[in-house]
Amino acid sequence: MKAYNQTWIENLDFRAILTNWHQKKLLTDEQFEASKAENPVEFYRPNWFIRIGLFIFTNIIAAFSSSFFGFFFAMTDSQFGFGILCFIIGSALFFVLEIFIKNRKVYRSGIDNALLYAGIGMIYTGIMLFASFSFSSWVYPLILFLLLIPALIRYGDPIVAFVAFCSFFGFVFFAMTTFSIGKLILPFVVMILSAVIYFLSKNRKKDSYYTDSQNVTELMSLILFYLGGNYLVVREANALLNDVPKSIEIAFSWLFWIFTFLIPALYIFYAINQKDRKPLFVALLAIGFSIFTYRFYYSIMPVEYALSLGGIILIAFSIWATRYFKTTKHNLTYQPEAADKFQNLEAIIVSQTFQNQPQQNSTEFGGGNFGGGGAGGEV
Repeated sequence: MKAYNQTWIENLDFRAILTNWHQKKLLTDEQFEASKAENPVEFYRPNWFIRIGLFIFTNIIAAFSSSFFGFFFAMTDSQFGFGILCFIIGSALFFVLEIFIKNRKVYRSGIDNALLYAGIGMIYTGIMLFASFSFSSWVYPLILFLLLIPALIRYGDPIVAFVAFCSFFGFVFFAMTTFSIGKLILPFVVMILSAVIYFLSKNRKKDSYYTDSQNVTELMSLILFYLGGNYLVVREANALLNDVPKSIEIAFSWLFWIFTFLIPALYIFYAINQKDRKPLFVALLAIGFSIFTYRFYYSIMPVEYALSLGGIILIAFSIWATRYFKTTKHNLTYQPEAADKFQNLEAIIVSQTFQNQPQQNSTEFGGGNFGGGGAGGEV
């Protein structure tokens, strides 16, 4: 089910940790090179500048190729025919993608990314043309979600994971807002689903193939969980869904005010307890948005004073935290640390450390009169 070489992807993570150790002088140059040789990676992965260029170039080629084949259907004004064309082109793009992965050994090189996204887009457009865009609003994100899941399983692409996450909650949003009670419970449904998805992803067995996709899913779940309980988001969304020209006070407003300020605090506590940067990163953004939420409805001081004061406080806190955690305290440090993902990594380093040690000659017994044991009576 996986298109890319699993071993090479794991070796990429090995090499990232090895590089971190080498930069910290925990490995000599000889050990570093020997360990890299033990973990080969044959993927074609150019630098980011070349990746962007290849991505754009591949999309241009795909667009011109699609236009060329589109001429065969240009004389017919058949929507169904264009749907078939999109489906054929999308399938052809996936076929070319598989060839590049197998023969050219590309891995997130820009070429495979472009072919993957273009293929998904063409097949999705073909499905919409088959149905003449006659679905209910909630069906469109559901079809996209179902289309993205096989692509995510096979290619493990983080962008695909992001779009799949958005399409799933797009389906939830449009489905819930089709009836009145759904609009009332929508914030709670979003929060519950976000929490469930986060813990399912968090507790899933770690697999290097899906690490980036899991990180995207967890980040998006944390963000959406907070937004689902944020007072400003809930109040303004309520006005928008009910066609109210100006937002009015919502039911259980006190509960959403609590969520607005309590969730960032819980994220910080959870991040420190779990030694996980993702909740901490989201918490810092959430704190800023919570302050903005309060100020949006209740002004305490002019905006320029508030921004200046907030900036001074954040800078002072950053300087203090950096200095305080420069050395490890409470098992925390501001220094980046590579994750210990592989239990056998230490064994690999140890084997590389001792594999070139000179071998000592074994002891040779002999010289005695009792079987060569060296215990004879000769002097």
